[in-house]
Amino acid sequence: MSSALLDIRGLKVQFRTSRGVVRAVDGIDLAVQPREIIGLVGESGCGKSTVAHAITRLIPSPPGQIVAGEIRYRGSDLLRVPERDMRSQIRGREIAMVFQDPMTYLNPVMKVRTQITETLRLHQQLNAEEAGRKALEILAHVQIPSPERVAKSYPHELSGGMRQRVLIGIAIACTPTLLIADEPTTALDVTVQAQILRLLKDLVRDLQSSLLLITHDLGIVAELCDRVYVIYCGRVVEHGDVYRIFESPRHPYTIGLLRSALSIEEMRDELVAIEGQVPNLMAPPPGCAFHPRCGFCMDICRREAPGPVPAAEGHEVWCFRELP
Repeated sequence: MSSALLDIRGLKVQFRTSRGVVRAVDGIDLAVQPREIIGLVGESGCGKSTVAHAITRLIPSPPGQIVAGEIRYRGSDLLRVPERDMRSQIRGREIAMVFQDPMTYLNPVMKVRTQITETLRLHQQLNAEEAGRKALEILAHVQIPSPERVAKSYPHELSGGMRQRVLIGIAIACTPTLLIADEPTTALDVTVQAQILRLLKDLVRDLQSSLLLITHDLGIVAELCDRVYVIYCGRVVEHGDVYRIFESPRHPYTIGLLRSALSIEEMRDELVAIEGQVPNLMAPPPGCAFHPRCGFCMDICRREAPGPVPAAEGHEVWCFRELP
């Protein structure tokens, strides 16, 4: 995808610990086109958030290290961009991130206005008065009632939904081209989740930006995304148009995820869980990482890691079952 806004090839991220090396991301390819919403789906611990932190160069080092691959944004490899330029020109300006827990990423001793104006003054060189005025506009843009009151508040004085809106406001302050949302609704109740998702969708459309949505919730993917990547143990196992993935999943892991999710369209007496546990990423199984939990496992699955197999136009599956 030469026209891709973001093009990741062969990304590998490892964490060196006292017990061994954790292969958190093990050779992922991923592309995001302009004005596209992409879903990155998988169980907890499969490497989703690590991909997001690698894109923004926020992998803590040590113990983390990007050991291989390219992360091309508008044709330039972000892994070769000096940290000073990442901080001043890319991170927060061109690529912004909405984190999972706003209470962790909002400064508890700074008022909301200060936290938004800090971003504006750093990246847009606005004076204090201009930044303060734009901060109120941003709070209104993310549909916060009484922006003046909220701007004067500390994070602990706001509800969870309000804090998440503030975090989104900080992320969109400089009109980024790529927005990364890492489990943006995990800690919120269902009603507020729907509001935040609708807000993200509207903002991406209004800003004409792209969105990389990281989640374990297939319902969110079905609601928002154009394409989806399913990952397991740091590797992509299936990729395609969101409608095709939901209507005709091909990888046993994707099938298992869909069977284990609730649906209002289908009555079920019980949910079907995926048997077994996620492998230890310090000692992943040989061959296909999913083979110990797969009901379709063949001998070759235990020996070799599958490559991508075209299942249909724009639909790829990393599974030996799909070979002709």
